[in-house]
Amino acid sequence: MNTRLAKSGINYLYSILKSKFKPVPLFVNLFYTRRCNLRCHFCSTIKRPAKQELSLEEWKECSDILYKLGNRFISITGGEPLIRQDLPDFIKHLSKKLVIHSIVTNGILLTEDKLKELAKSGLMHLGLSTQSLIPKKDVKSQKKEFFDLLLEYKKKYGFEISALITLTNKNYKEVPDMVNYLKNKGIFVAPNIVTSGQGEWWFRSYCPDLLFNSSNIKELKQTINFLIKSKNIAYSKNYLKDLYNYAQGKLPFKCEAGSYYFSINDDGYVMQCQDLRPTNIHFTELKQNYPLNKPNCNNCMWPCYYEETYKRKHFLKYIFNLAKLVLKI
Repeated sequence: MNTRLAKSGINYLYSILKSKFKPVPLFVNLFYTRRCNLRCHFCSTIKRPAKQELSLEEWKECSDILYKLGNRFISITGGEPLIRQDLPDFIKHLSKKLVIHSIVTNGILLTEDKLKELAKSGLMHLGLSTQSLIPKKDVKSQKKEFFDLLLEYKKKYGFEISALITLTNKNYKEVPDMVNYLKNKGIFVAPNIVTSGQGEWWFRSYCPDLLFNSSNIKELKQTINFLIKSKNIAYSKNYLKDLYNYAQGKLPFKCEAGSYYFSINDDGYVMQCQDLRPTNIHFTELKQNYPLNKPNCNNCMWPCYYEETYKRKHFLKYIFNLAKLVLKI
């Protein structure tokens, strides 16, 4: 871990402490673009294209406003953010501040030249969607050799890497082997579960064919128990345990969207949650409108939201577990 990332991490921990006394936007999702080079079954982001995407300068202004509000953790997502050629310039801007930033990508456009450009711009964290390691499987399958390239650049430039794995009834049996392979490579795994239900979702689709049911729920439990025992998992054991509760139709945590985390669309409008219809609040109006009104939740199990709630409520435990994760003990 490089010095700048370590300092940004300390800055982020301080923001969590401050949030115990007043609302702080601990985590913000930026939908850098809704354009994408894939058509994933459970994602409907591309079905609602922006009339006008924010320019690079507008995204810089947005990040500055968020920083002044106390935000110290930004996720750059999409769509596929690498579609935009100005992404390295935005990373350069974020790197001038002590704010953790992460790019979420499917990896298809991540050539060696692009990786080098992002790394030199100051990339802190890369989240690579990894639904399988089986070549040519009809999901976001990653080549094992690709992780070797990532590790080469991680060693040279000091950014972190996580494999983002969404548990579905199509891949959960593969997950233990995937986690073991990545653990041997020294790569963290960030698991979540397919979030799909009937309702008016904004950026996800109803896909009952991917959900768990009585025929496979016990096997899912075995996979989750494996994850709980693994030492390269980026999330809390509480979250992993609640994945199983969610798969059984339970809503295991009280969401604080709008107060401690929210999203901003690629046209600049604030979303209390990435699943909900955008508000009429533009990012330039955030200062006078934050914290946002609490939304009527459709229910989800997004780890980025769950974990911010967990960290606030169990801060000392989170610090202890974070130390164990970093020290690999």
